[in-house]
Amino acid sequence: MAQNNRRGAASRRSSGRAGGARRPGGRESASRRSSGRAGGARRSSGRKSAAGRTARAGSLRILAVICMAAAVIIAVCLGLRLKRGSTDQSAAADGLAYLQELEGQDPAAIENVIKKQEEQRLQEQKEAMVKSLEDGTKDVWSLFDSSVILGDSRGVGFYYYGFLPESRVLAAGGNTIRDIAGHEDQVVKLSPRYVFFCYGLNDVSIGYWDTPEAYAQEYAKILKEFQKKLPDAKFYVNSILPAQPQALEVSAAWANIPEYSEAVRKMCKENGFAFVDLDQLAADHTELYDPVDGIHLRKEFYPYWGVEMMTAVYENQSDTAAPESGSAGGEKDQ
Repeated sequence: MAQNNRRGAASRRSSGRAGGARRPGGRESASRRSSGRAGGARRSSGRKSAAGRTARAGSLRILAVICMAAAVIIAVCLGLRLKRGSTDQSAAADGLAYLQELEGQDPAAIENVIKKQEEQRLQEQKEAMVKSLEDGTKDVWSLFDSSVILGDSRGVGFYYYGFLPESRVLAAGGNTIRDIAGHEDQVVKLSPRYVFFCYGLNDVSIGYWDTPEAYAQEYAKILKEFQKKLPDAKFYVNSILPAQPQALEVSAAWANIPEYSEAVRKMCKENGFAFVDLDQLAADHTELYDPVDGIHLRKEFYPYWGVEMMTAVYENQSDTAAPESGSAGGEKDQ
């Protein structure tokens, strides 16, 4: 009997263990916990991967900016080498130290520094060119190979005195801005990079326009239509040279030239045309006006005028592309 009881108890314990093994709920719960841990790991891995990509993108941007800085410094060093005829090790060391300093800076700040350095370099280049024009080191007229001048009797002087070929100076006495359209085909054939406009003397005295603003509005309309035929050319509008006192005895309307010129200045600013301000030049060289009529100009005035126009070209350059002696610019004169 006792043996039978012991065998029964053992059998029940064995059956209990088997029943526990058969309970699926426990295994499913464990499986779900395991699956949850795996899912969490995958999400964590995804977040780490995205963060890694962001970090790599930031690193690549910094690297790109530093490479740009390196290119600028290398160009400067090469320029020094060519200029001095020897390697400037000190400059190279300074450049390397500068690059190392950039590594820890924000990319936007680095880009801003590089932009300012490039602007300074271009400004120095422009100033050097202007100085060479003013002191006569460079012949200003050699820079007009890719240019065309349109204008009135004042513009005629550019070819009349032998500074530029007549084929590139489309000017005549009595002309106004309403004569521009008549020269369009000639200008398009020449395909210039720069077109200079020298009008206003007759425009003011004839009285086609009731106000300076009305004149400027029509001027803008004419230039916009013209530019459609020369989309790659840059337009430069000269201010209207003032008349001297003796000229006002012939036409009192010339006293209004400053107001018309100011309206033209504003028009150029509003429409993206370059404006060549000649007011200071005229004030500095009143002795170079025709002493009789007080509106036309002596031969000696034109080189100063040419420098002012080319200076405007350099000041409006957004890159290093600036006119050089003998530069190509459409059909060449024979």
